[in-house]
Amino acid sequence: MFIKKQQKRELIIMFGLYLVLGILIQIYYPYPFVYPDSGAYLLSAAEEVVNAWRPMGYSYYIRFVHAFSPSLTVLYWVSYGLNAIACILFLFSVKYLFKITSKILFYTFAGFMIFSPS
Repeated sequence: MFIKKQQKRELIIMFGLYLVLGILIQIYYPYPFVYPDSGAYLLSAAEEVVNAWRPMGYSYYIRFVHAFSPSLTVLYWVSYGLNAIACILFLFSVKYLFKITSKILFYTFAGFMIFSPS
């Protein structure tokens, strides 16, 4: 891989920030909010019924993660990790495609991505 030293440092810092933020969320909110109808996700996946009220494929995703571990913590970390990877890939894609050279602009955008409420 041809990653520049600066990009490697930025990647490490961003993954570190995501990890610290994920651990803090896990400490302060040990039990993730589970909608009362989360069982409906699994039921619709098990019975292969299309549930029009939910995102397409989400029940299959929950069932897939549940096959490895029934823990809500594992579901949280898998979802959080996928979100982190997607955000970082998006961030570096924008930096590359729009040729962002301003560090202030890039780090501001990165801060909004990392500390977004979602």
